[in-house]
Amino acid sequence: MLSKFGRKIINQNQDSLLNSFFIGLEVERQRTDAQGQISSYPYPQNIGNQQDNPWITNDFMETMTEVVTPVATTIDDALSYLEKLSNVLRSGLHSHEYLWPLSMPPELPQDRRQVEIAHANAEKRHYFFTWLKLHELQEATPCGMHINLGLTPQLTKGLTIAEKNQLYIMLAQGFLRYRFMLTYFFGASPLAERNYFLNNQGPQRLVRSIRQSAYGFGTKFTGNFSDIEHYQERILAGIRDGKLLAEHDFHSPVRLRKQGSIKDIAVKGTSYLELRMLDLNPWASVGINSDELKLICLMAAYFLVEKPAPYNLQQFTDMNEQVALE
Repeated sequence: MLSKFGRKIINQNQDSLLNSFFIGLEVERQRTDAQGQISSYPYPQNIGNQQDNPWITNDFMETMTEVVTPVATTIDDALSYLEKLSNVLRSGLHSHEYLWPLSMPPELPQDRRQVEIAHANAEKRHYFFTWLKLHELQEATPCGMHINLGLTPQLTKGLTIAEKNQLYIMLAQGFLRYRFMLTYFFGASPLAERNYFLNNQGPQRLVRSIRQSAYGFGTKFTGNFSDIEHYQERILAGIRDGKLLAEHDFHSPVRLRKQGSIKDIAVKGTSYLELRMLDLNPWASVGINSDELKLICLMAAYFLVEKPAPYNLQQFTDMNEQVALE
């Protein structure tokens, strides 16, 4: 059964617009030496300053690189941007330095004080060290692929801000519902290297995706995706209650993003959807391939035109957990 928006698109013979999204990619990878150990080489100086380069920087660890592409309007362009930027990063590495292809990090030092926190700006470093007082260091070390999807003006022409927000809610609910399917197809973090889990805290067997399970990254704070107002209020309440350090401390597998404060998202509108549930593809040189992106965009089109099913975040999380730990 079609959603109200789906009926409008089909009745106006505009279904071709469902192939058009703004696409941005962010890929995190660890720098390692030739033995697969965390790199001891300094941040590459010939690729720009890590604090103000908008395309290549680092995250949390000094050795955790992050490549951020410009916004593209096609899958091919998004992957082309990612490949070019990844080549720039690789060209700046030391001759005996490599990019780790897996989401789970290389072997961590048993003494966590040996891990060098990223040389970010003062505000970001303050956040990192405050976060470390509340979490285990290893929780911040898995890497992954983030996909940013934005609705094009052609697709949302004539819609109010509230109607656009509702479309983003439909996308968020859809990807949360079918997160287990993406984990099934693309989960690629079956084990952790030495010293990641201390005292046998993790799974004692190979699984599909540690990173996408409850053993994975960071904050366990759950959002509310029932509508845009509840989404906004849930995060603001988390900050007021001290459960979140800031808006960006909400590390959900799906996030609604906008420029400026989340306090404005209900009245000024969502800018794009951020998907954070993909492990790095170890067989793709840039961490993702076109088939994955095509499936993501096809799913997004489906979620926009299909009438939403009942929303039950706990059920969706439980389904994903089962698949991740198979």
